[in-house]
Amino acid sequence: MTKIKFLIKKYWLDTPERFFEQYRTPPLKLVSLVNLFLHARRRKVLELIGDVSGKRVLDVGCGSGVFIVELTKRRAYVVGVDYSNKMLEEAKRQLSFFKVPKSRYTVKNADATKLPFKNGEFDVILATGLTDYLSDQQNKLFIKEAKRVLAKNGKLIVSFPVAESPFSFLRSGVGLKIRQKLFNLPPIENSFTKDRIKNLFAAVKLKGQSFDKIFSTMWLVVAKHS
Repeated sequence: MTKIKFLIKKYWLDTPERFFEQYRTPPLKLVSLVNLFLHARRRKVLELIGDVSGKRVLDVGCGSGVFIVELTKRRAYVVGVDYSNKMLEEAKRQLSFFKVPKSRYTVKNADATKLPFKNGEFDVILATGLTDYLSDQQNKLFIKEAKRVLAKNGKLIVSFPVAESPFSFLRSGVGLKIRQKLFNLPPIENSFTKDRIKNLFAAVKLKGQSFDKIFSTMWLVVAKHS
């Protein structure tokens, strides 16, 4: 295991509270760049996802359950998966706090590269903040699995870190130390050009239908299973 992979795994398995705290919104935290970015990403995802009433949604890398809360409000049935049990415990606490009926969701421990679901089981699949931390091979396997469990005419929404952005310096050297110490974020393992994303989808016969950027540092891509 590489040092970066070790740090990523340790962060998400042992100290995920460093991340899910960023979603909380007391006034003093509104000045946090990470907090502002996460809220901008959430707004855009909810805009892109559209009407999910009566649909089955899979949130891969669901973390503390932010999107589960939002999407159950829109009358979707949501399945959230994550490989961090601590994250899933926090998700359960958040879902209980917001009084989300247990009949509207399921959360379970699962690997994004080996999704434990039947073919075509979901109408919408969402994965934000996932591809950053996967290797090239893992990303290929995840996209392949996402397509397998996505229903015909289903929608896949995935975020990808932009390969070259004003914040790229935070991914190595002194910048990485700033990312870890100041922003309480782990290193990332991957970043993407638009062409690379298109090739990743094309390999499993998915086509990216829209490409949006959040703060010039992250792609939000919508693909359809036709």
